[in-house]
Amino acid sequence: DDDTAFDGQAKRDVRNPAAGVPMQPEKARQVRLELDELPRLEAAIDTATADPYQRALFRFLLATGCRRGEALKLRWQDVTLEGPRRAVTFRETKTGGDHAVPLSERAAALLALPRIAGNPYVFAGAGGNGHLVGIDKTWRRIRELAGVPHLRIHDLRRSFGSWLGEAGFTS
Repeated sequence: DDDTAFDGQAKRDVRNPAAGVPMQPEKARQVRLELDELPRLEAAIDTATADPYQRALFRFLLATGCRRGEALKLRWQDVTLEGPRRAVTFRETKTGGDHAVPLSERAAALLALPRIAGNPYVFAGAGGNGHLVGIDKTWRRIRELAGVPHLRIHDLRRSFGSWLGEAGFTS
């Protein structure tokens, strides 16, 4: 099998529609929150929203390193705050299956939220139905107020992992 068609023309790679398209260079950007930026982020969370569920969500992401989607879908039935084994269990994670995560005192304290009758979600949405959605506008305000305009929500996960690594916790 050679690289030319029977009429002498070069074969076109049809497996990847982007084959041959030049890639755009990525711009360098901040991928984690530095510890000295944390007080500004905390203040910005309080300024940007009065919603206790949104405030708790952003802080919970930073305190646990969990994924945004996993936190948003967290249900009260998967939270254990009593006793020595404080933990949450994320269901159907990106990597497949369930994943239990122990909670620090700080992370557990963030879950001291009002439970809404009939709503199984920890981070309740507006009107008490379902879980939070549409948090991007609030996150944009938080980033601007904190002076970290390029920080993505996923970067909170990266920050958590970096801080653990710097403290000597490795996998």
